[in-house]
Amino acid sequence: MAYGEIQSDATAPTAPLGAFVDELSELMVMREQLVDVRTAVKGTGREVTCKEAVAAGAEAVGVITAMIDALEARIQARIEGDPEARRVFEILTSIAGVGLITAAALMCWMPELGTLKNRQAAAPSVWRPMRGRAVSRPGPGISVAGAAGRAMSLPWRP
Repeated sequence: MAYGEIQSDATAPTAPLGAFVDELSELMVMREQLVDVRTAVKGTGREVTCKEAVAAGAEAVGVITAMIDALEARIQARIEGDPEARRVFEILTSIAGVGLITAAALMCWMPELGTLKNRQAAAPSVWRPMRGRAVSRPGPGISVAGAAGRAMSLPWRP
């Protein structure tokens, strides 16, 4: 292989999102919306002085929390029902601080996790000069290709 030649597997397109990722994404979006509603109801409870309204708000928070817990159980069951997803999930949760929701979010919005070859995984992190800039030394004109192949400007700090 000649210097500078790109191997064909480094830029091969990834598989389209499957039904698993679509379903998991919908569950995660629903969970996020419920968390937002619960946060809003909790915030309203701080402004209310009527005892009945406070009690109703607390009851609503309890119901919403139960719904969130049920969704998390569905997310866990969906991941465990797919052998490949379970393998990626176990790898992700072996990292300190990564739990069910963080791992599920990474699996939804980064479905290529666990499926890329080393060369493919390294391809998005290739340093590229921005258009019209010299490549002789690093500087403000350095960019990094993002996951979708778009260049993102990065500040340079020596």
